[in-house]
Amino acid sequence: MIDLNSGDALSPAMAATRLNDWPSCCAIYDHSAVQVTGFTDTVGPFDRNIAISQSRAKTVADGLVSDGVDSERVSSQGYGATHLKIATGPDRAEPRNRRIEIRVIAHPQA
Repeated sequence: MIDLNSGDALSPAMAATRLNDWPSCCAIYDHSAVQVTGFTDTVGPFDRNIAISQSRAKTVADGLVSDGVDSERVSSQGYGATHLKIATGPDRAEPRNRRIEIRVIAHPQA
């Protein structure tokens, strides 16, 4: 898990420290897609949270690509505070809602 402060971007260096095993995992499942999604807590405006979560997800996706995962396999999307892990009210800084999720999605071999 990468600890994220409310409203902060994710630096490429911080992402790289947490992605060590993912390129080899993606190589094993070489006919799969990799979906990176970002989320925020409810602090701040909706549009800003969407932008922050998209930026975080893209940073992780770019890190996977720079580590050798084919860019055609990697997608990223930010959802802001629309998919909370912990239900909170508005303007609640809940660290477990600030997260990046990576999913490997199997595709049949061609």
